[in-house]
Amino acid sequence: MAKYLQTCFLRKMTNRSVTIHIRPDLLAISPEQAARYAGGSRYRMDPEMKRLASAGVAHGKLLATPAFVYAVHQVHSFDPKEGVSLETGDFIKLPYQASGEEQGASGEEQGANGEGQGASGEGYPTKRSIAHHRSPIALLTAVCTLGPELEQQAARLSSQGHALESLFLGAVGVAMLEMLAEKAHEHLDEQGEKSGFHTGCRFGPGYGEMPMDVQKVLFELTDTTHIGVRLNENYVMAPVKSLSFFTEWHTSPRFSKTPYKCQSCGLKNCAYRQ
Repeated sequence: MAKYLQTCFLRKMTNRSVTIHIRPDLLAISPEQAARYAGGSRYRMDPEMKRLASAGVAHGKLLATPAFVYAVHQVHSFDPKEGVSLETGDFIKLPYQASGEEQGASGEEQGANGEGQGASGEGYPTKRSIAHHRSPIALLTAVCTLGPELEQQAARLSSQGHALESLFLGAVGVAMLEMLAEKAHEHLDEQGEKSGFHTGCRFGPGYGEMPMDVQKVLFELTDTTHIGVRLNENYVMAPVKSLSFFTEWHTSPRFSKTPYKCQSCGLKNCAYRQ
């Protein structure tokens, strides 16, 4: 019976894009988070920085229009060394994070999440362990955005000579966008849990061995019309404060999740490392 209900749920959800709007006040960003994105992990929170960060947080909540859209796609076949083939006919190569000596060789090439370009990974399974995992039942795509106003205001402040105010408002946007992606992932986790599915970590174009041109496939699988996100010929999203990712649903737990994406990133000397 459980398997029948799961099948019915997947049929209902498959290839249908769902849009969710989030109230800005639910993205509770602290001045310290904004300051870290503005100045890196070695910043010093002096009174002036706290004032700028606090003002940026308040301003950001007035300007942001957070929303995300997601779609569920049933997996047709799975090759642990290559990737997944979807019922739509699309094939997607899954990334992996190098482990042990592999990490030392390739870790420097694995950057952190970049706004408007791709998505962040959260401890994706290693190349060594991925072969032992079962096929996902579904691959999910998601696109998140804060809308255009925050970034436009940051640009206006910069053009008017208010460089620090622009910097901190942009940093608030980065922090809000990351929290929005986390809430989107939590929503997918909750939806899957209702039908007995286990959600994997999020990963996206530009992460691990997944090339940026996979962004085009992600957008073809996700209708972003209602949140106003577009993709240009260089696979960069507009509005800039947008982020995309994949995740998976499994019928059994696949691997433990890492609470901080920085712990699974090979860029050990990143100034923004948490």
